[in-house]
Amino acid sequence: MNLTDKTEALPAAYKKLICSSVSYFDGQHNRFIANDQNSLELSASEAVEQSSLVTIISRKYYSEKVNKYPIDDKAELTKLLKLEFQDQPKTFFHIMQIQDGNALVNVWQFSEQCPESLVCIPESLLVGLLLSPQSTAEIQCQPALYIASSNNTVHSSLASPIINSINKFAMSVGVAQQADAIQIKPSDLASVLACGLKKLNLNQVMSLVEKPNNDKLLNILKKLLIPFSVVFASYMAIASGYLVYQEADLKKQLASHNESVDSALNVQQNVDQQLQQFTAIADLLEGKQATSALWLVVHDFFDKVKFTNIRMVNGRTVLRGSTTKATLLLEQLSKIPYLEDAKFDYPTRSRKDIDVFVISFNLNLAKLKLAQNKNIQQAAVKEQKNG
Repeated sequence: MNLTDKTEALPAAYKKLICSSVSYFDGQHNRFIANDQNSLELSASEAVEQSSLVTIISRKYYSEKVNKYPIDDKAELTKLLKLEFQDQPKTFFHIMQIQDGNALVNVWQFSEQCPESLVCIPESLLVGLLLSPQSTAEIQCQPALYIASSNNTVHSSLASPIINSINKFAMSVGVAQQADAIQIKPSDLASVLACGLKKLNLNQVMSLVEKPNNDKLLNILKKLLIPFSVVFASYMAIASGYLVYQEADLKKQLASHNESVDSALNVQQNVDQQLQQFTAIADLLEGKQATSALWLVVHDFFDKVKFTNIRMVNGRTVLRGSTTKATLLLEQLSKIPYLEDAKFDYPTRSRKDIDVFVISFNLNLAKLKLAQNKNIQQAAVKEQKNG
């Protein structure tokens, strides 16, 4: 069974973080790199500095044990553990379980050969975090490394003449023998360790943080400050470039808008001038239209009526003249649809069979136009029929 089948795909950003901040120590420094298939692998490198922020330590360079304490108060137990291990250099512990009045504690003591680092993490812990309860795994290196998860604690051991198989190791730590122990190939170790790092919680990380002295702290701060400064400078450069581009683009848009506004103002001025001219012409022609339309009315009566005066008074057309019968003339005018309110303004006067009249009416130009259009259509239809 392959442990990498149980782990989720690692995000590309997380892989970049691992490659830049984490190293693996097995007697020499190894850095994490992403190969052509975008999978993580370990590569020996002399360029890796000895004070990496996070260093994963090979099982060959630390001892590991599980201690049991009859204490169920975590705060009191922590004080006791600090007193117990205060004189043991490079020793770290983490309380893994408190249950039924007892506490189980994992204790790791790193070799003096291990490099200085802000956080040193035992590789067995990372693999153990990925294991199911009461299960085992074997890293197929030389010598082989056996790892088991039991009661929320991590047990591990390198192969030896006495413990030379995964089953013997499982018996030694009280885990039932398993036929499907997980096998981890050396080529998969980098991905497995990276997945184990994701499983670490903050308490576990803080348990493994070495309390630095002033020189170490200054060195760590320098390492943190350099990448931060690079990122900040890059951000400021990109932001400044973007602002310069935005300013130039806004100036260009403003110039374009100014040209559009000037053009719109010129068009508006031309429209206003033409509107004034149109209004003046319309005012001039308003009376002319009524006068010209009036001749269409009186034209049909020239052979029967003698008009002596035609004028406009307060919007009404006033006809003065004489005819043989003025009432007949008023009746004919009233039948014309575009003449409204036709009436005698004064009583008619008769002399020698001739009536002298004063007739006024309102001329509805809209109805007159409709009547003219109707006549034009009728003439066109008649012409088509004759044709």
